Amino acid sequence: MICNKLQLCVNSQLYEKTPPECTNHNKSFCIESSDKRPSVKCVEKKKKYILENTMRNHIISYKMDGGIIAVDKYVPEGTNKCDYLYVINNSESIAILTELKGVNVSKALKQISDTLFLFKDFFKKFSHVYGRAIVTSSTPD
Repeated sequence: MICNKLQLCVNSQLYEKTPPECTNHNKSFCIESSDKRPSVKCVEKKKKYILENTMRNHIISYKMDGGIIAVDKYVPEGTNKCDYLYVINNSESIAILTELKGVNVSKALKQISDTLFLFKDFFKKFSHVYGRAIVTSSTPD
């Protein structure tokens, strides 16, 4: 399933409104955190990325793979999707697509690009959209 209420969910998290009824299997699989903590961490298979929040902006951390995008009869196995999405409420709206990888940088970039395409209408509303491929096992070429 690909969540079709991501924009509503973001708005409810940022503006403390009642969240929309979740069409995904379980909202707790999607939202990792939603607050103004000084650092926001994502971890997968012993790989870790920490986003420093020195400005203390409200940041929502979404689990994309297995949360916002879950393999089911509508989403085939092997669909490229990144690991995490950070939505930063700043004077400008910022989104950061994050993929944690051991070595395969080209695969990480493909996953970020395909996630961006899946949610192209959602990302049009942001001032800035960034992709981050976090390579942890080696130095990429």
